Amino acid sequence: MCDARELSKVFSEGSFDAVTMFFTSIAYMRELNDLIKFLKSVKYVLRGGGIFVADSPNPHEFMFRLGSWGGEGRCAIWDVEGSEKDEYLVLTDWKEMVDWVNCVNRFKRLITIVKEGGISRSYLVSDTLRLYTATEFKLIVDSIGFSESKVICYSGGRLLEPSNGSRCSRLLFIATA
Repeated sequence: MCDARELSKVFSEGSFDAVTMFFTSIAYMRELNDLIKFLKSVKYVLRGGGIFVADSPNPHEFMFRLGSWGGEGRCAIWDVEGSEKDEYLVLTDWKEMVDWVNCVNRFKRLITIVKEGGISRSYLVSDTLRLYTATEFKLIVDSIGFSESKVICYSGGRLLEPSNGSRCSRLLFIATA
């Protein structure tokens, strides 16, 4: 394992055809310099024409939803069926904006897994993340020297072009070395 910002310490130049960073992991690059260092390391390990793909919540949709929940510092509680048929998950989310200009937010999620018979276990997840806009991503990868960049919306289980006017809950960041 290594720090994603330092891939060149582990891998040689042009080692990969593709690099991915899913499940909002790119948002852990809270400082702009961290994101720049990371994307430079990705470009280094990609072969010419190689692809980088990451996903993250759309910061605009995130802030809209934060407002619709009654503002920051309020709990949102939701539930889903678990991966096993006798499981039920209760999720309690608490979010606050640490930096409204750069969309840095802190969230805590209490995950309670309840099984038949009332057996339960709980986990607390606490993180601080920075959500990047499509414009920020494109400007950074273009300045680093990626040959192409694109951002696609993902919402409701479908890929959408950002310009079609639909709500966009998640962003797919794509860059070609």
